[in-house]
Amino acid sequence: MKLKILIVCLVTCIPFFSTAQSLQIGVEAGASYSSEKISFINSYVNKITKQRINARFGIPVNFSFGNSMKFNSGLFYKTKGINDYPTQNSQTKIISFSSIEIPLILTTTKSSLKKDHFYAGFGPYISLGVNGQKKSLDQNSQKSEKVLFGNKPGVYDLRPLEYGIQLQTGIELKNGVFCKLILQKQLNNQAIKVTNTNTAAMSQIQTLAYLGLTVGYLINLKK
Repeated sequence: MKLKILIVCLVTCIPFFSTAQSLQIGVEAGASYSSEKISFINSYVNKITKQRINARFGIPVNFSFGNSMKFNSGLFYKTKGINDYPTQNSQTKIISFSSIEIPLILTTTKSSLKKDHFYAGFGPYISLGVNGQKKSLDQNSQKSEKVLFGNKPGVYDLRPLEYGIQLQTGIELKNGVFCKLILQKQLNNQAIKVTNTNTAAMSQIQTLAYLGLTVGYLINLKK
């Protein structure tokens, strides 16, 4: 299922590639700051918001149209999660997980793409969870388990699919060096619905805000 979704996203890029005037590919890496909101079933803790510094890196692929417009995509690896929130059974809990992401962003600039320029744009993104870890800590013990991605209640922890809206702005130099600011808003709920109200399972998990700052380098490939 994960492979099928990734293939669909890549296929949507084909029309842009076929009509693009030039192609850029490169490397990108940076850090992000995410804020998570989690609700629990049958728990005195209803909503928790904590923050975590995360990593983001990948391979950007850009298609340019005319002298002022680009379609930004690529394949990225990102981590996110939450730290230090109390539950009924432990003093501290940590959840962190990582995903593979494909953004589909349209950007524009007032100046020429061939010169140093600022740009801004927006569009959807889609990502799939690949691995994760959850830890419960107290004064006497530490328990660690894997985060399982799937859609079956009682078997998996989170749904693998995440999607939302991404805004980005940045500066790109004519030598290919760039710096980018990313803001994401997740639109779907990744928690798996359960019918057993005696469990303390998550009923909702979503990213309220995902703010990232990355730098990278692009190589121009002429068609």
